[in-house]
Amino acid sequence: MVDKSDYNTTLSQQCSPCGDFLLAGNMDGEIAVFNLQSIFNSSSSENTKGRPIYHFNVPQSLQVCSMTSTEQFLIVGTTTEIIGYRWDSITNSKSPEVTWTIKVPAALDMIERCDINSMLVDDSSEGLGSNLYAGCGDNKIHVFCLEDGRWIRDYKGHEDYIHSIYKL
Repeated sequence: MVDKSDYNTTLSQQCSPCGDFLLAGNMDGEIAVFNLQSIFNSSSSENTKGRPIYHFNVPQSLQVCSMTSTEQFLIVGTTTEIIGYRWDSITNSKSPEVTWTIKVPAALDMIERCDINSMLVDDSSEGLGSNLYAGCGDNKIHVFCLEDGRWIRDYKGHEDYIHSIYKL
């Protein structure tokens, strides 16, 4: 018989800007941190090869629906909120702390929480700072200013949830 407690669904993954770490987020709100150098290093022990160096949980153990990155921050999309962690706290510590949080506005008629399914950072705002586009389960794309966390606008009209966002 297989022990099902060893299984989970990974919903998102993100590489660190330096390329040395891979993070994988799951349904239980846990983010596993893998050191890619030790995985690819042939001298690593077979017992530790391919295993995360540590795990940490997002607040309230909300499922990790999506992740993206800037040079300074790992950005995690959960249900109802977007969380920022400093990369240096992830790569130099085993207990990273939340640096900032953005609450996604919820529609009054929504019964369930709104999943942040996909995110895209756009640095091309011509002197206006970086914008974060969040494709959500409320059928909208929400736009936030990453400088101050302010909600800028949303794009409505989709008939179903937003699964992915891509910049052309």
